[in-house]
Amino acid sequence: MNTFIHKPIITLYLFLLILIPINASDNGSAKVKEMKVTLNTPLESVNYKGQMGVRIDVFGINIKGDNPLFMAQALDSRVKLPLPTDQKNLKITKNSQTIARMSFEFPNNELQKYFGMGEHKVYFRFLITSFRNTNQLFIEGSFIQKQVILVLNDPETVDPFEEDKAANEKILKSEYSWDLLTDGDDEKLLKYADVFLKFYRKFPEGFIKKPGLRGIVFIKNIKWMGYKVGAGFDRNEMTLICDVNNARSSAETIEYALQHEFFHIMENIHYKSKYTNEKNRKKLNPRGFKYPSSGAMKYIASPDADPLAEHPSPGFVSRYATSDMYHGQTETYCFLIIPVKYKRAVAWKDKYIMEKFRQLRLFLAEISDGFTDEYFDALYDSGD
Repeated sequence: MNTFIHKPIITLYLFLLILIPINASDNGSAKVKEMKVTLNTPLESVNYKGQMGVRIDVFGINIKGDNPLFMAQALDSRVKLPLPTDQKNLKITKNSQTIARMSFEFPNNELQKYFGMGEHKVYFRFLITSFRNTNQLFIEGSFIQKQVILVLNDPETVDPFEEDKAANEKILKSEYSWDLLTDGDDEKLLKYADVFLKFYRKFPEGFIKKPGLRGIVFIKNIKWMGYKVGAGFDRNEMTLICDVNNARSSAETIEYALQHEFFHIMENIHYKSKYTNEKNRKKLNPRGFKYPSSGAMKYIASPDADPLAEHPSPGFVSRYATSDMYHGQTETYCFLIIPVKYKRAVAWKDKYIMEKFRQLRLFLAEISDGFTDEYFDALYDSGD
């Protein structure tokens, strides 16, 4: 009797090297000498001992500032959001400190579960952030990355429920923190639920499940990467996460947070649409516009820049929309679907925004034929 041991066929080829300097800000600075990506190698950490995967080694990190956080990510534009490692903390005891080496690991089986089988262009990225007084970004847009062609081709990689649940929880907790509701939250929950029901009922019949939404969770004190946010979403379980403390805000603000996170789910499920294609979206911006390398964190973390400031420049409904293509479309969707915001946007007479609205309506119509001209006319007439 012959016994065959099938090993994963996981091949990675170096495709492109991109080094983005870790820039100084008012809160700190950092320099990195080198980043090395080792492919299909035995992993060393306790959690992954005996597994094969990708190891990220970063050498010669010179850091200035308070309480930096270090993380590595794997990201693919088709998946949109990155697969993160656990964060590593470091207390700086001197004016500056040098770290000889720092390592992060991605098991092959987790990469395949996240990206799926087949060929992917994947960036492996090293980031440094830190939070001073809980609300300031240590180094804006600080990362260094390499891109590889990642071929994942192991037919025996399975997704047992319990393994998936543990992996999903790890990813979620690397980004979010929260508290569970108690009996004392009943009044806030009821007020929040009233706005939530209006959000739920405003869509065409049967639409709410089509974008991939699988669950809704009500909790409180949500923080994303250390910052308070009004809502969130679990991209693995496709669950909308609602913070009932937001009940203290206006109905428009509550719905905005819900719509924003709901569209993230929608876009992650329907990423193959030509209307969510990055090249097509980029063409909708004014000629010469470039997104900042720091992305959304630049506006979430800065105490001086209101991310929700409206129409900061032609083509963009909010300052947050200028952070990256991903949030640009999400923000534009919020202004399309919330009547009071839509009416303000129309008054700007911005040809770029109006074309983005048109494209988004076509995208929604791909998902549900209930998004007709008559639907939008009735929505804007209702004012809800």
